[in-house]
Amino acid sequence: MFCSLQRALTTASKCNFSTFSPDKIFLRTKIIMVVCLYYKYLYQHSLAPYIEIYSSLIHKHIFFLIFGAWYMWFKLCDLVDADEIRRLGKRFRKLDLDNSGSLSVEEFMSLPELQQNPLVQRVIDIFDADGNGEVDFKEFIQGMSQFSVKGDKESKLRFAFRIYDMDNDGYISNGELFQVLKMMVGNNLKDTQLQQIVDKTILFADKDEDGKINFEEFCSVVGNTDVHKKMVVDV
Repeated sequence: MFCSLQRALTTASKCNFSTFSPDKIFLRTKIIMVVCLYYKYLYQHSLAPYIEIYSSLIHKHIFFLIFGAWYMWFKLCDLVDADEIRRLGKRFRKLDLDNSGSLSVEEFMSLPELQQNPLVQRVIDIFDADGNGEVDFKEFIQGMSQFSVKGDKESKLRFAFRIYDMDNDGYISNGELFQVLKMMVGNNLKDTQLQQIVDKTILFADKDEDGKINFEEFCSVVGNTDVHKKMVVDV
């Protein structure tokens, strides 16, 4: 029995809380359960010597397991439920063709429904919170949570706003709007025609006349539409 406890504690000590994967989150949950059950057994059977030997180790690992793995778990559950996390885990593993634990642009583009999406690079840029050029599982979950049916309207509108806010400064500039619209229309419009559309859009939405669009101004234009209802992905 105590060998099993030692194995559980050894496994716990090897857990790297700076990494995050669909497999590790469930492994850490199991470890917590095993350690807590053994801790309860020691107290119930008054095994004082073993309590003294293992107490500091148990307390240490219970603390790190609960406030490491479970903090991340509950943080994610605020965004998506457990079933969605499991389904997203399966989708992530399917996309992760080289089993590297992160998704490259090429791996994202392996999805047929994304291959014709002109804004896929912008979506990946937003998912990629640490800016390393790839999307790990934590970033994938956090990004996909914006498309969950549980996602609120403001979160979805903020995600849509960030598509255009390329430098993430809280504003959509004339140049940023031009670049994103250019991605969407390609060569179907001349640059001069596209620039006229951009100028008119800025003029219409820019209520404080600072030459750019902030989030509130963006919402005043698109907030009354059903764009947020369309930002739902069946995982």
